[in-house]
Amino acid sequence: MATIKCLAERKVEVIVLQLGSLHLDSPAAKLTWAILAAVAEMERDSFLDRIQAGLAGA
Repeated sequence: MATIKCLAERKVEVIVLQLGSLHLDSPAAKLTWAILAAVAEMERDSFLDRIQAGLAGA
C-alpha cells in the first residue's frame, strides 16, 4: 500500500489491463487497491504454507 500512496502523491495514473485506468485518489480506487492487496497477501501466505507443507513431507 505504501507504493500506491507514493504513486498517488506523484499523480501517477495506474492502468490495470482488466480494470482500466484507476485514479488513485478516488474512494473507489482506494477500495479496489485495498481488496487487491488483501488478495495478494492471502495468496502469498497460502504459497508459503504450501512450501512449508511440502518441506515437511519431504
